Amino acid sequence: MLTLPDQGGLIFTRCPGTKGVALAASISQLHRAGADAVVTMMTDEELARFEVTTLPDVVRQSGMAWFHFSVEDDAAPGQAFEPSWQVHESQVLTLDRAGQLCGDSLPGRLGPHRLHGGGDFA
Repeated sequence: MLTLPDQGGLIFTRCPGTKGVALAASISQLHRAGADAVVTMMTDEELARFEVTTLPDVVRQSGMAWFHFSVEDDAAPGQAFEPSWQVHESQVLTLDRAGQLCGDSLPGRLGPHRLHGGGDFA
């Protein structure tokens, strides 16, 4: 977990539902860990390739907010990122200021990550 300057934090994890645990179960794990929102940094093509196109719906059904900032693998944020950031920047920063946590989902680019020494998030 990365604590942010205004009391919030980020839980970095591979995309929920891509490590052998069902998507809904993965989202439930993030929610129980204290996440109030999921920030997805995958492209639409990656969501389809990893078979998690229902991620936004599952996240919202769990009571969390979902934010999508499309970033190509091994690339800096580009043109697809900027419009989404402009729309959602204030909401993400409000979560941070309120001390709420965001689960940051990435494709299989990362190795397993842990929160507070707890279990791997799937």
